[in-house]
Amino acid sequence: MSHFKGLEEKFKKIQPLVSPVSGQWSLVRWNVDFISNDQIAIGIIFENNGFLHTKFIDDYGRLECVYGNDISRDLEFVIDLIEFTLKRNYKKSISPQIMFEQRGFAQGESIEAILLNLFNRAVPFGKPHDQIIEIAERFPTYRTSSLISNVKSSLFNKIGPNIYNIFPEKSWLTIQDNKDTLQIEVPIRPKDTDQLGGIISTIYRTYDRFETSCLTALTDLQLAKKFHYGEDVVLFTLLPNEYSLSLLPEHEQEKRYKFLKELDSKLELNEIIHKKFNDQNLIANEILHWSKFQTQNDGLFS
Repeated sequence: MSHFKGLEEKFKKIQPLVSPVSGQWSLVRWNVDFISNDQIAIGIIFENNGFLHTKFIDDYGRLECVYGNDISRDLEFVIDLIEFTLKRNYKKSISPQIMFEQRGFAQGESIEAILLNLFNRAVPFGKPHDQIIEIAERFPTYRTSSLISNVKSSLFNKIGPNIYNIFPEKSWLTIQDNKDTLQIEVPIRPKDTDQLGGIISTIYRTYDRFETSCLTALTDLQLAKKFHYGEDVVLFTLLPNEYSLSLLPEHEQEKRYKFLKELDSKLELNEIIHKKFNDQNLIANEILHWSKFQTQNDGLFS
């Protein structure tokens, strides 16, 4: 018996210490109809180390059964508005139809685990409509906003507040194009360098969202170069892995592949480098190594 006791104590000693992730979370509610005052939970916001992580409904089957097919288009617009609001660091909604309800403290083994747990408990319309088809067998949606937050969190864990010397707190640039004032998203702007970077996810269930994500980033980087905000310009792109891609019909895979080839050509014509990865951690590492700011400051690796 004493031998087992000794082994147990030894096993306890060699177990790695895993620091739990913690932060504050809010529930996002949407007033679908002012007349009926029908409100539904559509997503979760989790704040950790100053970064906002989100998870929204991406399977609209249950909603369409209740509210009709147009609800999916309306919800996409609402989520776009929420993401714009969060990028501008607004802690309150800018629309009376969208509510951020602060719920309190949350803790778990990872950001992804916390979001999934809260989402499953608090967003009933987020469950897949067809329960026969497992969630793992559906092509996922992984929004660009989620990718950026996770990459920034990963880099924060490595370099702390120096992350803001690579990702400024304001992710946008304001430019004057003739009589128009435009705001363009260029989230990666290493301090005191001629570098600019965009970052996008191409992991969207619908082709339209996939295409919009790519074209928006292309346009923003083109304008940034046109107005001489930087010369060393890179677009970091997250692609689906082979398994996720296989969940799409073959004609859809081919359509996306063809579009990405065209995107490569347009980026090359504008002297914008395109770096593509299947893993967000590889993107984080590449941004860190690419950044001239990082190589000029030895303390970043310490």
